[in-house]
Amino acid sequence: MGDIKAHAQPIESIQVSDKGYFGGAELTPELSGEAFGYVVELRRVGKVLSRTLAAFSSLTTLHQVKLTDLNQQPELIQCVLDNGQTVSAKLCVGADGCHSQVRKLARISSSLSDYQRSAIICNVRCNKAHKNIAYERFTKSGPIALLPLTDNRFSLVYCVEKQQAEQIADLSDSEFLAQLQKKFGYRAGLFEQTGKRDIYPLNLLKTTKPLSHRTVCIGNAAHSLHPVAGQGFNLGLRDLFVLATIIAASDDVGSFSMLNDYWQCREKDHHSTIWMTDSLVRIFSNHYPMLSIPRNIGLKAMNLFPFLSTPIIEQSKGQFDLFNREKLS
Repeated sequence: MGDIKAHAQPIESIQVSDKGYFGGAELTPELSGEAFGYVVELRRVGKVLSRTLAAFSSLTTLHQVKLTDLNQQPELIQCVLDNGQTVSAKLCVGADGCHSQVRKLARISSSLSDYQRSAIICNVRCNKAHKNIAYERFTKSGPIALLPLTDNRFSLVYCVEKQQAEQIADLSDSEFLAQLQKKFGYRAGLFEQTGKRDIYPLNLLKTTKPLSHRTVCIGNAAHSLHPVAGQGFNLGLRDLFVLATIIAASDDVGSFSMLNDYWQCREKDHHSTIWMTDSLVRIFSNHYPMLSIPRNIGLKAMNLFPFLSTPIIEQSKGQFDLFNREKLS
């Protein structure tokens, strides 16, 4: 994974502000002892993973096929594909995104909340060095996040009202940058360049229990979060790591007990991360005075008393035991 590390940009400081209000906080490396996280462009991750998978001769990969049915039998599960092929295994892992066909066919119940917002995603460049600082700016229409990338660029997540997303994304580069500057301010400098812009609707999807007979959903197939805290991918990686570890130690892959062990390890993290992310969205996406004053006092307090932000940092970075040792013993 050295190729990924070579293109990873650390986040060493996070500046949080609330447009139009006095509150603000700066989270610094001294609070955590190391970088808060690393930002890597997905295209680079995809290339490395594809090359790594190709090196395992025991793996069979299928391309340009879709799952059409699941036959869940006592000792195995059969995956029926649209090319006429049926693949049998002891366990089916649904890692097929928020519109998961695995989740649907396995009848894993889920709920969807629409935030009535969309995120405009692109890379931008400013006229001064980012110095590994990430920015989170809360506005009336939603947060604006700037995450440091290599080559002195930022990855931008610009949340806007759903009905305005296409209009804003289709602005000329100069018009888009001018509007972004007005919304975000000058903390990061002057916005000078923007790349291709994509639009993603913002929803909260969650499953009560992402399990079915010999089937488990992970990542966005089990939970799709608002990008406000950048936790969706991290939560999915923790799903993957815990599942792989439990599979490796199991002598009955896909069994009820194995899947139950997995969920006992993951349930608390799922609920805590979803609650934290959703709460941030709802607290900072409205401008009622009864809420705006306390939240800004909270931001100021975090700046004056850094220990107050420790629980948020630990949850965001996954700094806790991923395995429920007591229940697994």
